[in-house]
Amino acid sequence: MMRTQNPNVAPDPSAWSRARLHRRRWATVLTAMATATAGWGIAESLLGIDLAVRSGAATVHQISSLAVTLTSLGAGFAGWGVLALLERWTSRPRLVWTVVAVVVFVVSLLGPLGAVTTAATVVLMVLHGVVAGVLIVGLRRTTAGANPLRRRAGRTAATPGPAPAS
Repeated sequence: MMRTQNPNVAPDPSAWSRARLHRRRWATVLTAMATATAGWGIAESLLGIDLAVRSGAATVHQISSLAVTLTSLGAGFAGWGVLALLERWTSRPRLVWTVVAVVVFVVSLLGPLGAVTTAATVVLMVLHGVVAGVLIVGLRRTTAGANPLRRRAGRTAATPGPAPAS
């Protein structure tokens, strides 16, 4: 059965806004994943840096492109989920999101400290920074607090508010 829309009924503007919001968040997560994977490829293939970390006493783990791809996707979706929860539970999701994301980024820098070589440490820290930068800036821009005019008493950019009294 085919559904048709009634041309006399305007589409729900909030549905359009949610769709645009989801597209922007998807684009942010996928951009973070793509930049991390590209950075891994440049480090491994072009620069010849062996990305490996030591865990425990003597166990060495190679960092594969799949690991970089899945980890950056996981970080992106986790960040998106935290942001969505903050938008429901806090009055200032943009500020709280930024603080939480920066703290998580700083803690994540402990992982690359276990790299086998100095070059691998630097590359892994740069990859963490690139993913964090894309996610923090990209997801932050999608929060409700991104447009200060929109939050003030229902005003939009098209309706800046009352004219000053003369």
